Amino acid sequence: MAATGIEGMIPYAVNFTIVASAAIYFGRKPLAKFVFQRHERAKNLVESAADTQREAKKRFEKVMRSIENSLEEVQTLLNESEAGAKAEAKEILEKAEADVAKVKADAEKIVEYERNGQLESLKQRVISRALDQAEVELHKDMNDDFHSTALKRAKTQIEANA
Repeated sequence: MAATGIEGMIPYAVNFTIVASAAIYFGRKPLAKFVFQRHERAKNLVESAADTQREAKKRFEKVMRSIENSLEEVQTLLNESEAGAKAEAKEILEKAEADVAKVKADAEKIVEYERNGQLESLKQRVISRALDQAEVELHKDMNDDFHSTALKRAKTQIEANA
């Protein structure tokens, strides 16, 4: 016969209680172990993530310091290069000015030499024409002996004055 109401539920309740008690009795340790292991894994993952984050932060700071140092080094190199370039430009300019002065001095010497040569040539031509003219004039009035002697004396005096 089938019992109805609460009395019919008692066997089900007793069976449920026995099954639940057995599950709790036999499953409590494995369940606690599982929960503890899961808790430990989560804790280890959080600690590992924190360690990784700290390490990443340290690396980031190191890289940033390295970048700052590199920028300072680059600026130092640029300043040194600029100073070297200015010094080299100054040296080149001074050398060019010295070369210009030397070329100018050499040109002045050449001009002076050429001028002296032209003056000497002009003197020689003037003397030669003067002698020729004097000879022509002397020939008109003098005889050959007197003429030769006078020419030699005039030539000697002119050469001595030159």
